[in-house]
Amino acid sequence: MRFLPSPPPLHPRVLLLSGLLALGTACKGPNGEGLRPGHSVALLGGLAGAVDPELRGASAGIQYRFQRQWLNHRPIVGAVLYEGGGRFVYGGLGPEIDITRRLRLTNSFSVGVYRAGQIDLGGTVQFRSAVGLSYALNDSLRLGLMGSHLSHAGFGGATNPGTESVFLSLGWGF
Repeated sequence: MRFLPSPPPLHPRVLLLSGLLALGTACKGPNGEGLRPGHSVALLGGLAGAVDPELRGASAGIQYRFQRQWLNHRPIVGAVLYEGGGRFVYGGLGPEIDITRRLRLTNSFSVGVYRAGQIDLGGTVQFRSAVGLSYALNDSLRLGLMGSHLSHAGFGGATNPGTESVFLSLGWGF
């Protein structure tokens, strides 16, 4: 009797991202009013290669979130510059979940174009998943911490080191 090979297990990051996206479609704000519409811009500064010393280096970026759109998911676009000359420009979707009046959980999934600097991530097209927690300093400013993972998810060449980044963010809503 011949058995088919079992499929590879789902990576824990894929499961976590799927759960957060599903949660984002079901959640409303703390008073049941839903997510506040509005545009926002965030400046990012942090550390790429947070868990891999060989990939470690400074990074900085900017992210723009459009007004709320489909099922509480907001379109986002952004760009990140990495120490050593790497650049990543991306677009995607992500929900925002107001945990309290001032505390907000965000997550997103994006696809973009990576231009390698000193670090080769194995391909031009890369996928980014991110999760963040931010605190409203006032009605328009938010200070937050964001973690992200960037890789070609096996769709590029044989090399796929991926990289995790940690960012401090300062966002302005308008």
